[in-house]
Amino acid sequence: MWGPKTSDKDFFAAFSRHAEVTANAAKLLVELFEHPERDHLAVEIERDEHEGDKILHDVVRALRGTWITPFDRHDIQTLISRQDDVLDLINACSKRVTLFEVQTTPNDALALARYILKAAETIKAAVQLINNLKQTEEILKLCEVLNEIENDGDELYRRSLARLYKPGNDPLEVMKWREIYDHLETALDRGEDVANQIESLVLEYS
Repeated sequence: MWGPKTSDKDFFAAFSRHAEVTANAAKLLVELFEHPERDHLAVEIERDEHEGDKILHDVVRALRGTWITPFDRHDIQTLISRQDDVLDLINACSKRVTLFEVQTTPNDALALARYILKAAETIKAAVQLINNLKQTEEILKLCEVLNEIENDGDELYRRSLARLYKPGNDPLEVMKWREIYDHLETALDRGEDVANQIESLVLEYS
């Protein structure tokens, strides 16, 4: 990705590669929720998280050694950091599935994981366009989709908690899933943060 001389295309390639890794991790999270006994999926997600961290660190290092960048340095670091937040939270959810020895996944949790996958795929589509900000309308439409996903996910999260706290549920299971639900919902929030940062780039540089 990074040649002997850093260019704009290296930064755009980093955004895109990170988005691809995150989308793959999100797909694996859905599979893990469908089959929580498959521990190897959590290992693969953690591997993706490590790759995402490396991409983030490579971008930060490149910013320190490059005079000319496609956007302001702070904007670049903010975008890649927001992307990495989503991936970190996907990994956090995955770790808790194995840590808590989850046997079955509530339908609400699986639905939230699918929202995260949809958000990750939308982020991937959006960052692949930001190397050409003349595609403003298409980029902003994808950002709107991300905002809608977050809104829908937030509504589902509230309904999920209401069902989780119904009388008769095992208190230990309630504690486990409340923590997982919180991480799922926060991942969707961070996806919206990515959308907001992309919108800022479009407004400032197009």
